[in-house]
Amino acid sequence: MQDKLEWLLAHDPKSPQIPELEKKIIISKRNKRSKVKGADYEGEIRDIFNERFPLYKLKRVQRSGGAHKDITNCETIRGDIANFNSEVDFPFHMECKNCNTWSMPAWWKQATNDCVDGKTPIVVFKQQQKIKNGKVAQKKDDFVMLRLEDFLDLFDYYYEGVYEKEAY
Repeated sequence: MQDKLEWLLAHDPKSPQIPELEKKIIISKRNKRSKVKGADYEGEIRDIFNERFPLYKLKRVQRSGGAHKDITNCETIRGDIANFNSEVDFPFHMECKNCNTWSMPAWWKQATNDCVDGKTPIVVFKQQQKIKNGKVAQKKDDFVMLRLEDFLDLFDYYYEGVYEKEAY
């Protein structure tokens, strides 16, 4: 597109295609930045999980959750981050979102539609820092969205462990 735009500017500067091409180029650059931002965030979340839970071998799934080429059973490799340690089950289907505007219903739909049986869908997302009048108006932070039922199951698991420790 850029080559075509440069040719038109040099040979036909009044072409009605020029504004259209300029707009397409801007959108294309914005989409590339968005993909890089998303991939960077997926990498951050992967690193946080791998540091905290080293038994898993979590990796970013290439092509925004597409099948990984070196795995023969691609049906279980979905989401943005997946476990590549076949000896340990990772219980979550993880989608990561790094957006200025939250679209929770759409994110949740994607997570639940792509989730394989036996996994718990979660969406990990970032709240961007916002500055107003030179001061931090909103701190950046990360959140996890999951169903209440799944949260209660996790809480039961934790509570049972605490309860057993206190019983002795």
